[in-house]
Amino acid sequence: MEFSEAVAPAKVILSGEHFVVHGARALAGAINLYLKIRIEESDKDIIYSNGKIIRADYALEKVKEITGVRNVKVSVRSAVPKSAGLGSSASFHVAIIIAAFKFSGINPSREKIFEESMELEREVHKNPSGIDVWAVLNGGVFIFKRGEKNYPVNSKVEKILLIDSGQRRNTGTLVSKVGYMKENEPERFSELVEIADSISLSMKNALEMGDVEKVKGLFRINQSLLELIDVSTPKIARLLKMLHENGISAKITGAGGGGYLIGLPVKKVDGLKTKEVKLGVRGAYDINFSH
Repeated sequence: MEFSEAVAPAKVILSGEHFVVHGARALAGAINLYLKIRIEESDKDIIYSNGKIIRADYALEKVKEITGVRNVKVSVRSAVPKSAGLGSSASFHVAIIIAAFKFSGINPSREKIFEESMELEREVHKNPSGIDVWAVLNGGVFIFKRGEKNYPVNSKVEKILLIDSGQRRNTGTLVSKVGYMKENEPERFSELVEIADSISLSMKNALEMGDVEKVKGLFRINQSLLELIDVSTPKIARLLKMLHENGISAKITGAGGGGYLIGLPVKKVDGLKTKEVKLGVRGAYDINFSH
């Protein structure tokens, strides 16, 4: 084959981020922002991402291992913002694994794609739960528990507002920070994991009933938990307050420390500003679909 291509979506986490790493259930959904990868044999190893050369030698080695070619060129076109809580690394890893298998003419199981994508994900994040890769690979909205069978959720809430905090962060650092808290305050942390787990179960029920007001309340409770484990920021707190004043309940999605927020109800809020920041709203994206 001269070249192969694959597309993968971004994702949002509706509840349970961080705590999912430590055994809580979480809810996530694929959204309609996409990353596309093209793989072709080349005279040298190189990755172009939106026209710029990037370094990801671990990914190139995996592609060459699967395809058997000596040198490979990878071209990435992505609408998924990096370091923003939308699963950009999982989108990249899933798409590159699917494209590599396509190039080699192999038709692997979803389990095999998941395993190979997780191997790459571990190169970037210290202790990934697998929820990002699962969301990107399977699409739709689902409830996830590490090491267990995961189930689709028939969400009647179809749109989530994405709000850019304007801050970017390192997921691995934040995951390690939360792990440190677990080691030093195990009893307190265990209680928070239980609360996060119950929030996800309540969120599942609220989504299936289409109870927007209940989902909004659960967003606020989930955000409070994330503040207790110190993955929010003063800037995010200001944004959340402004959004609340405009009738929108929102929370961090993903690792925190910046990135995107998700909110309900879906509503245009362009032009909201403080002295430090103007909200950049990318729009409302349907999370109730499969790819």
